[in-house]
Formats: sequence, C-alpha cells, structure tokens
Amino acid sequence: MMVVREEDIKIMKKSLKKKEKKIKREEKKTNFFVSLSNYFFKNLSLKLSSKNFFKKYGEDLRKANISLLLPSYISLVLFLTILAFVFSLFFSILFWLFNPTLFSFLRNFLFCLIFTSLVFLFFFLYPKIEIKSIERKIDAELPFAALYMASIASSGVQPVKILNLLVESNEYREISKQVKKITNKINFLGMDLVSAIKDSIRNIANSNLRAMLNGLATTIVTGGDIKDYLEEEARKFLLEYKSSREKFATSVDVYADIYTGLLITAPMMFVIILTLSGMFQQQIGSIPISNMAIFGIFILIILNILFLIYLNIVTPPS
Repeated sequence: MMVVREEDIKIMKKSLKKKEKKIKREEKKTNFFVSLSNYFFKNLSLKLSSKNFFKKYGEDLRKANISLLLPSYISLVLFLTILAFVFSLFFSILFWLFNPTLFSFLRNFLFCLIFTSLVFLFFFLYPKIEIKSIERKIDAELPFAALYMASIASSGVQPVKILNLLVESNEYREISKQVKKITNKINFLGMDLVSAIKDSIRNIANSNLRAMLNGLATTIVTGGDIKDYLEEEARKFLLEYKSSREKFATSVDVYADIYTGLLITAPMMFVIILTLSGMFQQQIGSIPISNMAIFGIFILIILNILFLIYLNIVTPPS
C-alpha cells in the first residue's frame, strides 16, 4: 500500500493554490466577454459544437492551452465578429458623411466587410496559429530537454520524477506546459505514468514530443533502458534541429528578394504611374486617382502584415 507523506501533501496544496490563483486571474480577464458572448450565442454555439467539424476544433483548443469550452469559444468568436462589424460600419458611415457619394459608400462598406472577415478569420484560426507557434517552440527546446531528461535518468531516478523535474524547470517552458498535462493526472488523479501518457497524448501540441513520450511509455512497459532511449531521441532531435537551421539560412535570401520586389519596387512603380497619370487626368476610367492611391496603400499595408506574419511563422525560434 502506498503511503502519502506529509511533505507530498504540502507540495500538492501549494501547487493547487498557485493553480487556483492563476485560474482566477484568467477568469477575471475573460469572464465578462465570455459571459456576454454566451448570452447572445449560446444556443447557436451548442448546435455548432455538436457538428463533426467542430469536434477536431475542440481538440485544437486543448492543444493550444486555451482554457475555454468549445461552445464558449465559438460564442466568443461570433460575438467579436459582430462587434468588429458594428465598429467598422460606424466608422464607414462616419467617413462617408464627409464624401457622400455612391462610390465612397461602396468603398467604405467593402473595407468594413474586409475588416470583419479578417477579425473572424483571426479568432477562428487562432487555435491553429497558437498550435503552430507552440510546435515550433517545442521543436527548438526538444533536443536539449531530451538531453536533460537523459542526464537525470542516468542517476537512476524514477520516470515520474524525471517528468516532474522537467515541469519544474524554467528552461523548457513550452515542453513543461505540455508535460504538465501528464503529471497533473499522475499527481492529482492517481494515474500511473503509462496510463497518464496514453490518456494525454492526443492533447500534446507537437508530433515529435508525442512520439517521444509514447516511446517512453513503451520503453517502460517493455523494461527497456530509459537513459539509452532518451539519449537516442536527443541525438535524432539535434540532427533535425541543425538541419532546420541550415534550411532557413539558405531561404533568407529568397525572402529578401521577394520582399524587395513585391513590397518595395512594385509600390514605387505604382506611385510613379499614379503621379504621372495625375498630371494629365484626375481619374482612370471612372475611378478617381486619389481613391486608387488610398486603395493601393491599404493593399500595401495588408501585404506587409501578411508577409511579417508568414516570416514569423517560418522563422525558427531562438
């Protein structure tokens, strides 16, 4: 029979208190908008969350460490989208009053729809974006975390203690958050290590980390050497880490050429053409040159934002 020591109980109480404080802080930040969103869209969100498409979406929320139920997150996305539409429509009408023409109204309304669509897409795709960000950070930490775990295993420490020490470490923050999903089930639900890994594996946000933890569970079940297994995994991850850095270094020049051609040279040519056209006529076709310039600047801003987002996605974390 396992004996629970008083020291273990104190550690568990401290951990629970810290977790409760963190949850309370997060609830204060999100509770108002979530409650308001559920008030307006609860029934619709419950219907949508029961669809097969959103079942996978619920798993993405857990992988992204978003502490909201699926119906609540859907309600929040719908509420923020409606809020963005009302906000942008108000400003569209306000700007239209300064130039009350049909073209001005259609232009402003188009910007309103584009802004609303971007807001919806951002919040709807946010779990996927966050998962990708977490995956990249984990890939950067994984070789060194595996070495850290192997060095602990070499001293004969139990596998559960290895994971607990990894969670307590401040050096591997993203991996610690993922592994904590396993240790919580061990420390608070009383699961054994293998069962906790199997139960949590689908909520781990990185395929390499999932494979390593699944292999760790298999090694424990078959009675293999944990230290040898972790060292082998660390060597494999280090090779992948070096390879990804080399590939990114060779692609930097390509990104620089694309940015120079698409977002520097092309806009300059566009400005020159509009300037020369403005010397002879005030509009091209039925569109005023000033409106074309505003539209071109808007497109340029959007392209710059999209390029920076893409560059941030493909850049390996340091």
